[in-house]
Amino acid sequence: MKRFILFSKVILLGIILGGCYPYATPYTSSYGTNNSSNGQELCVKYQTQSGWSKGYSVDVNVMKGSTLNQKTGTYNYNSYSTYAIIFWSEDQASIIELSYFSGSFTAYGTQGTDQRGRKWQLSKTTLCY
Repeated sequence: MKRFILFSKVILLGIILGGCYPYATPYTSSYGTNNSSNGQELCVKYQTQSGWSKGYSVDVNVMKGSTLNQKTGTYNYNSYSTYAIIFWSEDQASIIELSYFSGSFTAYGTQGTDQRGRKWQLSKTTLCY
C-alpha cells in the first residue's frame, strides 16, 4: 500500500510540474528528453564508491521544500530548503535537496543529496561528460 501511495505521489508530482520524462534510470547511458518541460537543462552526476558517475544531460525543475510539501500533500521535505527534481521515467524521480542555491546554476556546480542519501552535482555547462 505504501508503495502505491508513493508511486501515485510521484505521478502526481510529474503532472503538476509538467515534468521531463527521460526514458532511462541514471544507471544507464541512454535517455531522451521532453523539450516541453518547464525545467532547465543541466549536467548531473551522482557519487559512486569509485568517484563521480558520468554526466547526464537532463531537465531539472527547482522548487522550495514548502511548495514541494504542498504539491505532494506531505511534510517529507524541509520547508526552507531548495530541491532539484529530475524525472527519469513516469514512475521514477530523484528529489535532491541542494546544499546551497543562490538562484541559478553555474559551471562550477551545485551539490545536493537525494532521498536515498546519494550525493549529486548539478552544473550548467555545454559539455556533459
